[in-house]
Amino acid sequence: MLVRSALGALGVLVAVMASAAADPDVAGRASVPRDATLVLRLSEQPGEAPGDERHVLEIWGDGRIRVQRPSYMKGSREAETHLAPGELDAVVAMLAANGVLDFDTDAVRARATHARTARLEQALRDPTVTILDATDPDSTSIEIRFDRTGQEVPGSVLPPAVRRIEWLGLRADARFFPECPELAALAQAQAALWHLAERAELK
Repeated sequence: MLVRSALGALGVLVAVMASAAADPDVAGRASVPRDATLVLRLSEQPGEAPGDERHVLEIWGDGRIRVQRPSYMKGSREAETHLAPGELDAVVAMLAANGVLDFDTDAVRARATHARTARLEQALRDPTVTILDATDPDSTSIEIRFDRTGQEVPGSVLPPAVRRIEWLGLRADARFFPECPELAALAQAQAALWHLAERAELK
């Protein structure tokens, strides 16, 4: 497993959000309903963690943000606060700038599989080629529950996820497969979102 650095995540959050805010076209491509609609859910289960508890971050359209931590993590098991409207806009802009709203899991996974196969074949011909793989990879799930017009998706109590990204070993694959820059961008967005969970009000 790759260790997440809180200071590194802070740098990612500042840099990515500043970049997104500087590009009004990117920032304006998507918005969220400004009501009590759950618009984003990030969950992760570390590969080496016991049981099936997940670390969860949820954000609502009215700015409410909630964190749920598994029992083995430091901090409150559950905490919530509110983002300012500008902060929520920055989160949406960051997701758009990093391609999360357009992430094609099947296409990226196919390219990563092709890259892995090519390296295995190369390793058979050249013993100096190193094959990297993650041990105990993390399981990551990101759900985006709004569309590009900012309208709530029709549903019952909660709208169905417009886009669900499931990836095993995201941080490792982002490093192992430079052929798939979408993975690096997704991992960067994930780090920025987890940094939100480190706010003092949520610890």
